[in-house]
Amino acid sequence: MAGINHLKELQEKKGDTFLNGLLNNYVIISEKISGAFFGLKKTKDDTFKYFKKNGEITYVDRVLMQYYNPAVSFFEKMPQPKRERIPSNFFFGFEYFNRGDHSVSVGRPVKNNLVLSYIHRLDDSGNVIETLQSGEQLSKWAEYLEVEAPPIIFEGRLDDEQRREILDFVYSDQSQLEEK
Repeated sequence: MAGINHLKELQEKKGDTFLNGLLNNYVIISEKISGAFFGLKKTKDDTFKYFKKNGEITYVDRVLMQYYNPAVSFFEKMPQPKRERIPSNFFFGFEYFNRGDHSVSVGRPVKNNLVLSYIHRLDDSGNVIETLQSGEQLSKWAEYLEVEAPPIIFEGRLDDEQRREILDFVYSDQSQLEEK
């Protein structure tokens, strides 16, 4: 319900035309999973840089905190030929689950503790030029990286009935929503 509430706020701030335009676009809806953020980027010399929510995971982080060490270790052990095939202009964003944690959507420990959420394609300056989020693209890369693919609920264009149901929800007041 949180996502729909945000659509109501979006409609109030940006208006009906914006909301209708948004609902007429190609959409990807994936289940929200609650792991810790873990990022990966390959450098030009075939080494990896690792990231947590607020920046790069440093050597000091690895020694003192050790929380991300299983994920870092997993990629450090990746065979060189496989590592070489990963583009250096890709930034992989994951949900990370430490030992024993598991995703509610998967219902079991996740493959190598990581669920691939998105891939940013970067320009030479490191700026995002495209975000890859389709189920097909993410599933292909998740398989290659030996991690879980994201739990995608819907991908495509909404039909008239789906748009009508969402708009009905957005335009309902609180008492009507509780009754429904």
